[in-house]
Amino acid sequence: MKKKILAMLLALTMAAALAACSPAANQPSSTPSSDPTSNPTPGASSAPFEAAMLADFANGPAADGSVFASDGWSNGSVFNVWWKGDMVTYSDGQLHLGISDANGEVEQGYYGGEARTGLYYGYGDYIVKMKPSKAEGTASTFFTCTGPYDINAEGNPNPWDEIDIEFLGKDTTGVQFNYFVDGQGGHEYWYDLGFDASEEFHEYGFRWSEDAITWYVDGEAVYTVNASADNPLPSAPGRILMNHWCGTPDAEGWMGKYELSDATADYQWVKTSATGRELVPSEDGEQDGTMDGLDVSFANGAAADGSVFASDGWSNGSVFNVWWKGDMVTYSDGQLHLGISDANGEVEQGYYGGEARTAQHYGYGEYSVSMKPSKAEGTASTFFTCTGNYDIGLDGNPNPWDEIDIEFLGKDTTGVQFNYFVDGQGGHEYWYDLGFDASEEFHEYGFRWAEDSITWTVDGKDVYTVEASEETPLPSTPGRILMNYWCGTPDAEGWMGKYELSDATADYQWIKTTATGVSLGG
Repeated sequence: MKKKILAMLLALTMAAALAACSPAANQPSSTPSSDPTSNPTPGASSAPFEAAMLADFANGPAADGSVFASDGWSNGSVFNVWWKGDMVTYSDGQLHLGISDANGEVEQGYYGGEARTGLYYGYGDYIVKMKPSKAEGTASTFFTCTGPYDINAEGNPNPWDEIDIEFLGKDTTGVQFNYFVDGQGGHEYWYDLGFDASEEFHEYGFRWSEDAITWYVDGEAVYTVNASADNPLPSAPGRILMNHWCGTPDAEGWMGKYELSDATADYQWVKTSATGRELVPSEDGEQDGTMDGLDVSFANGAAADGSVFASDGWSNGSVFNVWWKGDMVTYSDGQLHLGISDANGEVEQGYYGGEARTAQHYGYGEYSVSMKPSKAEGTASTFFTCTGNYDIGLDGNPNPWDEIDIEFLGKDTTGVQFNYFVDGQGGHEYWYDLGFDASEEFHEYGFRWAEDSITWTVDGKDVYTVEASEETPLPSTPGRILMNYWCGTPDAEGWMGKYELSDATADYQWIKTTATGVSLGG
């Protein structure tokens, strides 16, 4: 009886937390549930999975931004973690979600790791290859979720709909299945695996249709719930999420007591047959993988919709003496900060650098940013659009290297350099004398990109234009919007100056564009 009362209290607490959620603050995730039961009678569809690869972590993070790290908020309630980007790491062909001591920096006792999709997915097959943490007091999860913090195309809040696969570290010989319909849970089912899930990777998933949900283990259907008048099922498309978290003392009866450890929840890949869609469709009412315009403020931290995310796990090579690392992208004081730190020999480059990028690609239109570049000699603080042969276009062919740049050199922040590349051909640099020191306060910089011209702007004023001609073609291929901060190799010192390690950052308040965002993956 005590356990049932505790479960009821936890459910009520989570419901209260959900009511207080907002896009940039508390957001629901895989939630605590009542004691598992083996009473329901399993039933299943025997049809095989038809899911396609969404994100393979064999080579690190998803390069297309389809899956990114949650950063800068907590779910509240019995979640004793604050989601932090650097708790999501990649090595050995896996995504790892960790937990670390918050050392009093936030209200929660720990930092936790969560990865999520930017797009929303509905009916279809979902499957993950994962190995949960065996640490008592933790949950390792894979699930879909949406809630009232998501405003749909009708301008109304979504219901809290969720479908869960949850492992408790205190007993990884079983897995718990659950679902929520408009905030109503209590559908827990405990499945005895017959093996210890924490010892090696296995495949777990579910088939979600209008009339049933069937959960799978290693391709075998193991449990089904059917819709009825008295038992509605989730219907609202949600993000796909994975997280690893520990509970507050109130959750110890369900989860056990957490002791800090380096245990992680590990994931190899995620697949789904569902179509990923933006929450709000294009103007013609079609969900076509596009989004009209972009207006991202960092006033409340990271972009909650994943439209802008941190680059992590690679380098540009050439004269870039940095390796992009997610924890070099931070948020405070209503700003996004890009930093540089010593790599201490961990990578070939001398330093780690910060870069943020959009998930979608954008073409002709107006672009603007409110930023304050670093004044550190040997660095560049940037805002630009770019694509290249690493991006496969909608026609199935590699994109050309097209780029439009706004670049500040730390050695002289009284000016700004404009440049562009067409199919890899640059050499179009233009230095504009600002008449002020850009590193001292925020200003607005941008460009207007049309088929026949590019015009750069400073604080809303047109300051430089290039026009297209037969001899001077202009970029034409949609690219991601990027911001980065980096230092150069010794070969670049003649241009950039010599870098000395410092805590200087490139700071950004917001970015905007009128261009239409396109998902290359469709």
